Amino acid sequence: MKEFRSEYDDEELEDFGKDEEKEQPGPGKRRILAMKRKIRTLTFVSVLAVITAFLAVASLLIVLIKTSFSTGESGGIFVKMNEKTESGKVGEAESEEAEESLEAIENEYKAEGEQEMLRTIRQSLEDGSSVLSVLRGLYPDTVVYLDSGRYYFHTVNTDLQLSEFMDENFVTDENGRMTYMGDDGVITHAGIDVSKFQGEIDWAKVKESGIEFAIIRAGLRGYGAEGKIVEDETYRANIEGAIANGIKVGVYFFSQAVNEEEAKEEAQTILDLVEGYPLDYPIYIDIEQVADSASRTRNVSPETRTAVVRTFLSVVEGAGYQGGIYGNLKSFLMLLDVKQLEEYPKWYAAYSMPLYYPYRYHMLQYSENGNVDGINGHVDMNIFFE
Repeated sequence: MKEFRSEYDDEELEDFGKDEEKEQPGPGKRRILAMKRKIRTLTFVSVLAVITAFLAVASLLIVLIKTSFSTGESGGIFVKMNEKTESGKVGEAESEEAEESLEAIENEYKAEGEQEMLRTIRQSLEDGSSVLSVLRGLYPDTVVYLDSGRYYFHTVNTDLQLSEFMDENFVTDENGRMTYMGDDGVITHAGIDVSKFQGEIDWAKVKESGIEFAIIRAGLRGYGAEGKIVEDETYRANIEGAIANGIKVGVYFFSQAVNEEEAKEEAQTILDLVEGYPLDYPIYIDIEQVADSASRTRNVSPETRTAVVRTFLSVVEGAGYQGGIYGNLKSFLMLLDVKQLEEYPKWYAAYSMPLYYPYRYHMLQYSENGNVDGINGHVDMNIFFE
């Protein structure tokens, strides 16, 4: 999936990872708790302001009660504020005065809390935090992301399956290889994804380096107006080489379908390409936005793109294969309606922590700059969760 590169700046790439990027807020879930811990500083400031205001109000009430009793009025302040007596007008005046005092204190501490929050935000920015990271801290139950200079806010749908992976359980070794630690140890398998961009691969060395699986690009549709479908020129050498060396395989197709008929065409193409090869991993449809202004899918709506994905996967699964979706943060939250795709396995691309994707996924592409014996240059690195 190095076919295309986006126009995003570094901050955007931090979100989108693969080819632009491919990882949960929500009450009651561990992922949400982890995200909320990231804003302890701002939360502490807000809570401190509330506590201070509460103590001030309590102090005022105590003073008023003492004053009431010292004048010999057994009803106390609450009687004076609510009962109509001969001195009712005096009671009402005192009540209004107390309310005004309370309002003044409330406004004072509210303003002070806001100023303190602004000072904290300013300090964070001066210390080098990005605007995006500050916004994410302010909205812990919302996914905030940046695209082409514009900020988007995605409210997490807690009716969907949320990711339970914790950032602190992802471990990277001295060679840049990532694993995920569960309660009983490592629960991930090491893999790569390859295409013609990796050139000729020595699959025996790849196997010896500890790679357990490979997702191989079988084909793609061009992103120009014609939208021609082509087979990846290294597909057969890659899938045969991987299988011959005991590496489990899956495949993916880079889609540029603009309607359901083209989705069927893409699905049938990849079914023809995998015929005769045993697959241990799904057939994935690769959904990304091409930065080129000539891209044929540039103006495709999320509704249409979601229909394309569902059609592609329906054809694949109808032929007896497991289907899945590859994408990054933008793919799943902007280009697609993830609510309609919950039943399909997700292959998510993200290259930095926190992963920041709230919903469930089963495979993570964590780097596009991996190094593996037997491959010249960089290769995409993945882990598959058991």
